[in-house]
Amino acid sequence: MNVVKALIREMTKRGNVCTLLYLEDREEIDFGCEKKRIGYWDDINLAAFDVVHTHGIKPMWFVYLYLLRHRRPKHTRFVTTLHSFIGEDFRWKYGRWKGWLLSKCFLHLANCHDVAITLSDVATQYYSRWIPKKKLMRCYHGMDLEAREDNCSEEHQNLVVGTYCALERIKGVDVLIKAMDYLPENTQLMVIGNGSERSRLEAQSEHLGGRVTFMGDQLEPYRFLPSFDVFVVASYSEGFCLALLEAAHYGKEVVCSDIPGMREKFSDEEVTYFEAGNEEDLAHKILLAQGAHHGDNLKRRAQFFSEESMGQNHLAIYREDKSLIK
Repeated sequence: MNVVKALIREMTKRGNVCTLLYLEDREEIDFGCEKKRIGYWDDINLAAFDVVHTHGIKPMWFVYLYLLRHRRPKHTRFVTTLHSFIGEDFRWKYGRWKGWLLSKCFLHLANCHDVAITLSDVATQYYSRWIPKKKLMRCYHGMDLEAREDNCSEEHQNLVVGTYCALERIKGVDVLIKAMDYLPENTQLMVIGNGSERSRLEAQSEHLGGRVTFMGDQLEPYRFLPSFDVFVVASYSEGFCLALLEAAHYGKEVVCSDIPGMREKFSDEEVTYFEAGNEEDLAHKILLAQGAHHGDNLKRRAQFFSEESMGQNHLAIYREDKSLIK
């Protein structure tokens, strides 16, 4: 939702009129534009919009059902964003066969759109096996990092390692907990987020005697970043990690899984990489990161992924002007 909110903010800034159509209750979120809750079979006139941009499989279904019932509007551009490597994502979430079936369904829905936005060149190559290359356009996410409060780091003697994400298998938090067995006794791990794996992860960490703290969902998890010495992204697959950008804003040392798409955005001089799924290597890299002094480099690099740049690139895609995309 943060990306959608940022896009609406950037489009509005540029004088465009946005309307948020949503299938699930989002009344608690202020998007700064007109919004309307819809159902899959509601007769919404999508031809009234110049661009219809979907995020996720449910809105993609809505567009698919709409196009089954109506003639395709001549002047409406249907755009979708592919936020992850869908085959990997669904396989981790649903298992091999169900994941394969759902990913095929997802790809069919994506092909019903005029444009499919990817979040890295690696992702573009990945999706080109199923989606025509002329439909694929790469556009990095971005954030307004200056809006983050610059709280001072807290003084502490322990090594505090932190992460925040949805607690699902693909995020690799279990590997981070296993890595605690190879880290000094004064290492504390703070896990922010919720998900289907939380109970299992809490049980897995019981032998660590309180060295792991689960904070649950937090409205603004970045507020905890000043307390972390090292921020970890342990995922097996990522489309674009916005949490990493937030950690960069605070100049934190970041340890990240060596996975497709991440090295395209961040070098070894900005992030410390570890072998995905390898808890011993992760523990080793966490200790190395303490003296790596990559934080300033990462903070400078993160400025490239601005909300303004993301808005400009999306507007170029909406207007079918590829020459403007950076």
